[in-house]
Amino acid sequence: MGNNIKVLNESYQLLLKAEDMLKSNFDYESNIKNTFLDEENELIVLEDNLGRYIQYDVYDCYTALIKVSKLYSNAELHKICKRLKEISIKAEMIH
Repeated sequence: MGNNIKVLNESYQLLLKAEDMLKSNFDYESNIKNTFLDEENELIVLEDNLGRYIQYDVYDCYTALIKVSKLYSNAELHKICKRLKEISIKAEMIH
């Protein structure tokens, strides 16, 4: 379980980095009000401005960036998305 938390935490940090990068480099407005890492259930939880919660586990954490990375042509964003996909594969091997 410790390895899953480690890769989940890395995924969470990458998602936060991508969000900050989008806000600072593009005219990007996020509909995400709050994010947190739920280590007990091994989930990344996002709350949007409407109060809805979206949960990602370590296997699908990169899906949050797929649509956004297609909209914005940015090498760093694509690197983050690629790394999140690698983490997903690694997590499946650990599990």
